[in-house]
Amino acid sequence: MKQKGFIALITVIILSAALLAVGMSSSFSGLAQITSSYQFSRGEEARVLAEGCLEVTLSNIKNDSNYGLLISPINLSLPTGSCIINVTSQGATLRKITVVGNVDEYFRYFSANVSILPNQILLTALTDGE
Repeated sequence: MKQKGFIALITVIILSAALLAVGMSSSFSGLAQITSSYQFSRGEEARVLAEGCLEVTLSNIKNDSNYGLLISPINLSLPTGSCIINVTSQGATLRKITVVGNVDEYFRYFSANVSILPNQILLTALTDGE
């Protein structure tokens, strides 16, 4: 009779260990999903920030075709992150703009080529990098 009780006890211990292993595996899987979601969210915040900085730069170039040429790089610090903007001349009416948006340790990059026309800016190329 003692041997049956011992076998039952060993069986319960083995099943408990197996269930514990499955439970821990599920917990680690959930943690990985939370981390991945956080990273995606921060990356998207950096992308939106970089797009906003690019839009501001395009607006400033429309108002002043020499904007950024003498003061590149332009560092913008905002409550949510920061941007580094470079504006280079590619000719009398052509500009290349590069923007790096930074939120915590997450970065997004945009590069744009623009042509300056009377009272407007023509975006001729846009590259979205990570």
